[in-house]
Amino acid sequence: MTPTSFLELLSAYGTILKNKRKTVEFSKNRLVAGLKVLEKAGTEIAKLNEAITIMMPTLEKTQKEVGDTMKILAVEKADAA
Repeated sequence: MTPTSFLELLSAYGTILKNKRKTVEFSKNRLVAGLKVLEKAGTEIAKLNEAITIMMPTLEKTQKEVGDTMKILAVEKADAA
């Protein structure tokens, strides 16, 4: 191997290494951004679950009231008929 071809080999290796580093850095940044999005989504889901837990008694009360109203309407409809 001549000194010139060795220098060309080193130059080619440096170019390939630089390209691979760019590719890996891009993939790493993309992965980190995706993990941040997932973390934020997890936090939002936890908040929503907490809100649902807090609102559950109100929902049950409203469902009972709607059921009672439906029974009253059914009786009134039967009387009207």
